[in-house]
Amino acid sequence: YIHEAHSIGAFTGSNPLEMAAAYAAFANGGTYYKPYAVNKVVFRSTGEEDTYKSEGKKVMSDSTAYMITYSLKTAVESGLSSGARIQGVNVSAKTGTTNYPEQLLVSGNYPSEIVNDAWIVGYDPDYSIGVWYGYPNLDKQYNLPQNDAVAGRGSLFRAVGNAVFTKNGQ
Repeated sequence: YIHEAHSIGAFTGSNPLEMAAAYAAFANGGTYYKPYAVNKVVFRSTGEEDTYKSEGKKVMSDSTAYMITYSLKTAVESGLSSGARIQGVNVSAKTGTTNYPEQLLVSGNYPSEIVNDAWIVGYDPDYSIGVWYGYPNLDKQYNLPQNDAVAGRGSLFRAVGNAVFTKNGQ
């Protein structure tokens, strides 16, 4: 069963790295590149270099990638993803939160306003960032009220984005 939360990675089986790579396909005109951590190894003894580059795979048309990017840019400029807005950066982003089942909150006597996931995945033409904000387990002492989740994920995304994204004056 696929539901809305799958679009932001809020289900068992994904993580911020995978989500950032998936959203980067929109910025790449519909081409997906598998993420990797090392792009070059330099051998100290010989000076030789091994360079690694992911092979791209076309996963959607460039027109689809453009339409999604335009929609997500509008969401940042004047919609529910405004927490991703970074001055001087052309950002497209999707935010989302997921809720605990009501019966779990009631049975555990938890506050009704807590959430278990606060996601944001955003990109500019060059970089894609995925952020998950929350706690891995439901706990009486450590839990995430929705207002704190929304503020926290936005602050974290903007902090990373200000360091990574290219300022282009938009």
